[in-house]
Amino acid sequence: GELVRALRAGIPPARIVFAGVGKTDAELARAIEAEIGHINLESAGELRRLARLAAHARRPVRVAFRITPQVVGGTHAYTETGTGVTKFGLPADEALELARALPAGGPVVVAGLHVHFGSQILSIGPFVEAARRAREEVLRFRAAGVPIATLNLGGGIGISYQDEPPLSPAEIAQATAPIVADLGVTLCFEPARYPLGAAG
Repeated sequence: GELVRALRAGIPPARIVFAGVGKTDAELARAIEAEIGHINLESAGELRRLARLAAHARRPVRVAFRITPQVVGGTHAYTETGTGVTKFGLPADEALELARALPAGGPVVVAGLHVHFGSQILSIGPFVEAARRAREEVLRFRAAGVPIATLNLGGGIGISYQDEPPLSPAEIAQATAPIVADLGVTLCFEPARYPLGAAG
């Protein structure tokens, strides 16, 4: 329902990113119809379903491959999402293979890469490490002929539940932007609980 709510709230479709595991065909079809910014792909199976739906709709769809950056967020074990043992995302080698196999002029267009490494992150280190790993992958994908225009460095920005000092988006931007600045990518973040978590 998040996609529907974002569209109803007047968010420009081009600024919407659809992420998450377990996307249904109906949800993917709605995202294609709305021509949103891009869809973050979690698996080869999701790519196959999306390609079929986009071909049926006769509309191209922009995607970012969610790769596991092998970064430990330093949060609770249940919310670590950045290593190969989680259910989220693809190994970078597999994502590159899938991206290279996409037909030119086909319904699926590679827009970028996405990494995510946990929730309730309270230290800057994982964001910096993720930016460095993501930079390497952007260069590798481009060298293999896969254009990467967008880099999504995930979310998981922690908030203060008791007395934890929270991170600010400005701190994260100042630490990560210089690492990827020369790539010329559009840099995205997912604020997660940060905007609303402390509102109650």
